[in-house]
Amino acid sequence: MIDENENYFKSGVGVEIVFNLDFEVPMTRSSIILETNSTNKSLIIAQSTPKILPSTEFQQMHITTLVQKELAVKFRVGYQCKILRFISDYKLSNQNAIAAIELQYEKEPVEINIRSAYRLPPSPKFEVLGKMIYDGESFFTGKDFNIYNVSISGLGILIPKRIKKERNILMDIEPGEVAKVGLVLKDNTGDKEEIITISTNIRIMRTKGNHTKEYGFAGIMFVGMKKLYEEKLGRFIHEAQMFEIRKFSGMSSSKD
Repeated sequence: MIDENENYFKSGVGVEIVFNLDFEVPMTRSSIILETNSTNKSLIIAQSTPKILPSTEFQQMHITTLVQKELAVKFRVGYQCKILRFISDYKLSNQNAIAAIELQYEKEPVEINIRSAYRLPPSPKFEVLGKMIYDGESFFTGKDFNIYNVSISGLGILIPKRIKKERNILMDIEPGEVAKVGLVLKDNTGDKEEIITISTNIRIMRTKGNHTKEYGFAGIMFVGMKKLYEEKLGRFIHEAQMFEIRKFSGMSSSKD
């Protein structure tokens, strides 16, 4: 499916930087290609959100993008790469200066499967609301728990220790227990609010009763999420990342 003569990385293309692809928990960072040089196989990307720093620790690094072929077939292609330098004041065509990174990609292109995804903290522009059904009872965001972050694979939630001076029942939840969750994803960046709803079974993977003075924490894994919901959630997370990058760079990008 991969055409080795095809130039997949052009200026303006949205990309994902993947650290430690073959490890248990890869990390991803979204960015935009600002400039390419096919002669020495180097390119310059906008600094990501969260930032890639000289102190960022990793053993593998790939640059990837999603490609659509005939019959709407999509696949992710990537190259192993390395950082050549960090640029603090890359000049855009509008003369604005942004932080950027120069990369050099190596070897031949390969099809990439990202098994884990960046964890998105909700914001006023990209809201994540939810309802959890646990032990026969319904619990809601804004009252019983708050969503700390969301990824393709699961959620991190903050649990108020007390609600109206009463102990929050969710503080008793333990690793291994199962529940159900329904999420409402709101994209508030356009003229019209876009709303996506998804639902799935979940499993509690870890808990921390004393995350802060007021809150406990639970790490949650999605179980058996439908492919359609997974695609919708992935698109929402990607759009949130690209919004942040475009906000800083002032550029528009090709959508994956």
